[in-house]
Amino acid sequence: MSKSQVQTASAQVTPPMAKRTRTVFNWLKQAALDMRTITYGELGEKVGLPPPALGPQLDYIHYHVCIPRGLPWLAALVVNAETRRPGSRWAATWTADGTQTESDAIWRMAVAQVMAYPSWDKVDF
Repeated sequence: MSKSQVQTASAQVTPPMAKRTRTVFNWLKQAALDMRTITYGELGEKVGLPPPALGPQLDYIHYHVCIPRGLPWLAALVVNAETRRPGSRWAATWTADGTQTESDAIWRMAVAQVMAYPSWDKVDF
């Protein structure tokens, strides 16, 4: 994601969205503590958003919470119910040539880092 896309994603998190983004963050933290992935559908149901509308919250958490603080990438825990893999948008973010093998390996490492992180219960939004 380019710098302008990140700025656009953060600009889209308005006050009502900010509350939902905090809620998304807390559900992701709980999934990490439970050492499990969560589907877009499950997460959307918990926060009152349709799964396709979770993008701005997940982007904000990734680019404005996790990366600046050096935290593992919580958004890696969100997966498609059928494939049990992240959406294509997430995968495309991490591969230069779009190969599934590379993307899958990076995603697996990200999930392992999220689940291995010992202090999610101490991390605030």
